[in-house]
Amino acid sequence: MTIGANSNVIVETNGANTCATFTNSYNFGLRQSTFGTSATNTVAIANGTAPASSPANCFQLYSAAVTAGNAAAHFRTENGAIIKVYQETTAVGSATVSSPGAGSTIKTDDTFDGYTLQQVVKALRNQGLLQ
Repeated sequence: MTIGANSNVIVETNGANTCATFTNSYNFGLRQSTFGTSATNTVAIANGTAPASSPANCFQLYSAAVTAGNAAAHFRTENGAIIKVYQETTAVGSATVSSPGAGSTIKTDDTFDGYTLQQVVKALRNQGLLQ
């Protein structure tokens, strides 16, 4: 452990590798010793290996690339679900639309990748993304 090196309050290393960094700007890094310009009170996590199991009574937070050059927060829940937090672009493919009654007007029984619009709205509300 080094105290006061490189403007950092505490740097914990494992040989040549930085394990954790606490800076005098109240930043915390896991395997990350650099922070964005003007960062204060910031947590930075380097990409690592995703957990392969789910311990009881907790979630796990890690950083992983969604696409090349775009690391994002990932959460593994107790039941094994992986939640990725990132902004989707318009470059994704279109949803598969199923319209039992045919026609060009969207109806309540139409599905998009297997979900009705009501299910999508309910899921967004349950996640707190819609009020």
